[in-house]
Amino acid sequence: MNTHQKIKRPRIFISYAREDKDSVTKLYQKLEKNGFEPWMDIYKILPGEVWENKLQEAIRNSDFFIACLSSNSSQKRGIIQKEIRAALEIWQEKLESDIYLIPIRLDNCEVPEKLKEFQWINLFDNEDRNLQRVIDAVKAGWKRLGYASDNELGTIDNPLLIGNNFIHLEFELEQEYRNFLRVIKEAHTALYRTMIEALRGTANISITGKSSDPNRVVISKHGNGPWTEIRKHAIPSCKKAWRFSDPIECEEPIMRKDRQSEPQFDNYLIGFFDVLAMIQTDAFMGRYIFSKAVQVSDEEMKTLEVLHFYKNEFDYYVPKSFLAHKSDIPNLLKPCLRIIKELLLKSGNIMPVFIPKNLETLIERVSNKIG
Repeated sequence: MNTHQKIKRPRIFISYAREDKDSVTKLYQKLEKNGFEPWMDIYKILPGEVWENKLQEAIRNSDFFIACLSSNSSQKRGIIQKEIRAALEIWQEKLESDIYLIPIRLDNCEVPEKLKEFQWINLFDNEDRNLQRVIDAVKAGWKRLGYASDNELGTIDNPLLIGNNFIHLEFELEQEYRNFLRVIKEAHTALYRTMIEALRGTANISITGKSSDPNRVVISKHGNGPWTEIRKHAIPSCKKAWRFSDPIECEEPIMRKDRQSEPQFDNYLIGFFDVLAMIQTDAFMGRYIFSKAVQVSDEEMKTLEVLHFYKNEFDYYVPKSFLAHKSDIPNLLKPCLRIIKELLLKSGNIMPVFIPKNLETLIERVSNKIG
């Protein structure tokens, strides 16, 4: 028996004008990096193959069709229009709730009349954020086809793991003699995973790395607003927890040409307190136009610092006497649960389609058990 079965991945056909090859190649690479199987003629058609036959075969075999629209493609007759017609025919066989045809505008071009019924994405307006929206759309469509998106792609399903944390948390809280450190560990892990999930997409680059810059400065711009700067800011009552300062206007940064050559450490997630600071800042919590940062008081930050200390005690625990007051569990868990609920249900940075249906109920049950 072969235990190494091939994982089924979303197949995505990309239709584009040759003049837009550079922009579309970035999209292709982003899709591929996220575990999808994008199809682009310059990479998939071999020398000597009949390219029109291969195009039609690829469209028929694809799970999704991305139409890259631009001033170049709108003036094109022939193969691009034929590809879109083929996709529209396939769309007729889909369920109304399916996601299949995704129009992407590469510049401020007119959307063809036949595609106007589909929600499109403007890639030229905040490219990084809208590339992530394409990823989110494919994942949502993949789930609607009956696949567990993240698991099928061989990546970690963070919301599912958060749900598992709450199942274990509820179990511990129901015991006559609660294991204090185990309760703390599950709550801490659930909070950390939720914060990472909220920052994915808007802060993928920022949440990966070997270490945090102790003098961290972030310069950003939102829409047509001014460039602003935020800095790492100490909290008087805390030893390790910190947050970013309020934004102040600054000059436009000079982009370094050699930036792409810098090593990328994407095998590590940054620390708990770095992520905690980021979720409180608009610069990192702007995945969608309706997204918003989470407010955490100084008192809550101090409590979460204690939670983190106890969690580390559990990780490096050597059997010894350990005393904790019975009120410590609700006192430590309340801010933790509040932030988790805020991030999952109110921040707007996590799409509801990625949140397991029973997770909200689980969180409420645990909240009721701690009083």
